[in-house]
Formats: sequence, C-alpha cells, structure tokens
Amino acid sequence: MLQLVNGNGAHSNPNVATEDMIPPALDIVISVALEKAPEKLMLRPANNELEFEYRDGRAYFRVNRLDIHSVVEVIE
Repeated sequence: MLQLVNGNGAHSNPNVATEDMIPPALDIVISVALEKAPEKLMLRPANNELEFEYRDGRAYFRVNRLDIHSVVEVIE
C-alpha cells in the first residue's frame, strides 16, 4: 500500500494561519521500486485500476487528481 497525501497549501506564507481550502494536486507522476511487475495497481477508495509501465525494477503510473488522501494498492 502506498499512502498519497495532498500537502498543497500556503504553508510558507507567514500571513496564513489556517487553510479554508486545500487545492487538489493534479497530474501526479509516481514511480515505485518493486521486485517484480505487479498484477495491477488499484487507487483506493475510488476502486480505479491504474495503468502502469514496469521497467528496470520500477512501476511508473499517473494519478490524475488527489484531493486529500488516497491509497495505491499494489496487487502482486
């Protein structure tokens, strides 16, 4: 399982003490080292299967939108 957490926001702005809205992270490209190619990658809790490419011991995939939190399940 890979935990994806959106950290967008005005964290470095000294004039912002709280966040009313966290903008989504868009078009995220991720790679993860795996000993062998997975059977599939699932984005949870949306239950969407992610397309991926496995090469040189890594799975490469894209998450189109991350609002706050999602999990990528690696199914072997």
